[in-house]
Amino acid sequence: MRLLLSVVLLLSCSVFLHAQTWTWTQTSGSHPVVADMRNGSALVYAAPKEDELSDWQTLPFPFAFAGDTVTGYFISDNGYITFDAGATVSEPDNSTGVVTNAIFGYWDDLHLEGGNPVWSNEVRTKTAGTAPNRTHVIMWISAVPEGQTFSRSNISFAIALYEQGGFEIIFVAGRTNGTLSGSVGAINADGSVSTLLPGSPRFPYPEVTADPNDDIRYVFDWSNVGTDAAITAALTPAVVKVNTATSISGTVKNLGTTPLTDFTLYYSVDGSPEQEMQVSGMNLLSNETWDFSHDVLFTPSAAGHLYTVMMRIQLGDGRTDENPANDTLSSTVFTILGISSEKRVLVEEFTGAWCGWCPDGAVQIEKLLQAYPLAVPVAIHAGGVDAMILPEGDELARAFTPSYPTAMIDRMHFDGEAGVPISRTGDAWITRTGEQFAEYTPVSVSVSGSYTPSLQTGVISVDVEFSDFVPPADYRVNCWLVRDSVTRSGQGWDQTNYYSGNPSYPSHPFFPLPDPVTNYAHRNVPIRKLGGIWGDPLNMPETPQIGVVYTTNIAFERGNESNFYNTRVVAFVTRHGESVLERPVLNANSAELMLTDVEGLSPSGLSLASVYPQPAVASVRALLTLPRSETVHAAVYDMLGRKRLLLRDGILEPGTHALEIQTAALENGMYLLRVQAGMDAVSTPLLVLH
Repeated sequence: MRLLLSVVLLLSCSVFLHAQTWTWTQTSGSHPVVADMRNGSALVYAAPKEDELSDWQTLPFPFAFAGDTVTGYFISDNGYITFDAGATVSEPDNSTGVVTNAIFGYWDDLHLEGGNPVWSNEVRTKTAGTAPNRTHVIMWISAVPEGQTFSRSNISFAIALYEQGGFEIIFVAGRTNGTLSGSVGAINADGSVSTLLPGSPRFPYPEVTADPNDDIRYVFDWSNVGTDAAITAALTPAVVKVNTATSISGTVKNLGTTPLTDFTLYYSVDGSPEQEMQVSGMNLLSNETWDFSHDVLFTPSAAGHLYTVMMRIQLGDGRTDENPANDTLSSTVFTILGISSEKRVLVEEFTGAWCGWCPDGAVQIEKLLQAYPLAVPVAIHAGGVDAMILPEGDELARAFTPSYPTAMIDRMHFDGEAGVPISRTGDAWITRTGEQFAEYTPVSVSVSGSYTPSLQTGVISVDVEFSDFVPPADYRVNCWLVRDSVTRSGQGWDQTNYYSGNPSYPSHPFFPLPDPVTNYAHRNVPIRKLGGIWGDPLNMPETPQIGVVYTTNIAFERGNESNFYNTRVVAFVTRHGESVLERPVLNANSAELMLTDVEGLSPSGLSLASVYPQPAVASVRALLTLPRSETVHAAVYDMLGRKRLLLRDGILEPGTHALEIQTAALENGMYLLRVQAGMDAVSTPLLVLH
């Protein structure tokens, strides 16, 4: 499915043979018409479709394509449109090079697979706006590559045609196996002028979430500009350590039809005299880019200062840039001291009672906490039938489009990972958690919380302190209320278990357990999200001071919860960006939710004080209060619900009893102390750190 070498050579040389070509720039974010395609769009065709052209589609306005006016087009289910009224075949094979007069939204051997959810496996069109500024959009929704399945690989993309000229190719959402690729770009009627994105015909499938804010947009313009040099990107780090020599870096792009050979790059900081760097002997062709680092370094001297860097390009050899508007680019550099706070790493697992592979997620979390006991785990239930799904958790799942089980590590988008939720393959959760523990963070987070059952109200207090300067941004505080053990039976509670008796996994801890696992102890389950889905703005000035504690208090009521036994508070600070790929967690922490009056806390009046001291090193204790004589079973369980230590099993008299726990036989990690007294039960977490 690849273009022939001769075709590639012909197309790459076409810029020299013609005074016109397409130039393109890349941007990101929501396209207003594409984001609203559900409203008022027309269905062209739906699944199942395999190698079929649509009926002729009449454009709502004349459109200038490659210098010619066109009035309609065919849609190919293989990811392109052609203005060639004589076309008869939907070409799946882009090695032939026979498609002309076309825009390749994504030319690959695609099809629309039947039997999948509503609003998928379709091609739709929509026209929006008023003349003479209308936009016409063609959108492929969940097209599937040949040989793949919808659940593993699909792509949604759109082509937007503008009445004023030019077009966009927008990647809306996608899931890939990492090996899929195709062609993106355009070709004129006789095949003599073509512009393809770098890597085409092996342009990789993008991994894009369902959030429109992270859509990838390529804007194409038909240009007869001979000379147009542009600075299109600033590559200098946005944050640098004070008194550190830093290279001012960026990207030069040729948006003209003739090569760029000689030019001068300038930069100035906060309006200071310009520094220059001569560049000669280049041969930068149309649409090619060159990343540069200026040979004069910049050393910032003021900590906590936001420097403005202005970069400029000027052509040599007496040539005049025909489009000077893109010759300059401004960026900012913020300086810090480099003083880090103690790091805690937030690990948010996407899981579900319905998910048969998710028991292995619990195994991986146990391994992770043994390696990094100070990690902060949260198990977000979403997806299928599950009684523990919160609206906020479901919304996060829609935003990050995870598979199950996957985990977000500080909500970071790591290099080499397709999205923010990452696979557990190869101990990736543990590896990425270790990387984050080693990361610098300018903020510490501490949290405390209490709930008063008699008043049915509680309050969470989150303290944020900065150890270093932070650049201007939208910093937010987030809070989960998390129950360390949720155990009930029935649909939505019992854990589906694909490892049960599975001969491929004979040594897996869940191999001997049934499917489903009834009365399964679900760990780290959020029962409430306090504040907005993406957090609330921090209670601090625009420029926070180092060493000053900024406190955010969050009040809450009982709601649908019958009690807040065995509940902890997880608080974390994020830097909120426009895209879900740019909303990292800077630091996190957790603490037990304290119950301020114990009268009537449970039907029997049973109460269990926290294990002290924690983390547990050797011998620790917890205080158990019984209102009456009861048969008591007290034990310590690991993250998989396996009993590790038996503390008491027999009748205890009313009053307060000390439960002694010897932790020498326990590995580092999180455990649960659970006490069953008659028909009632209470539990509290135990962190072991030798």
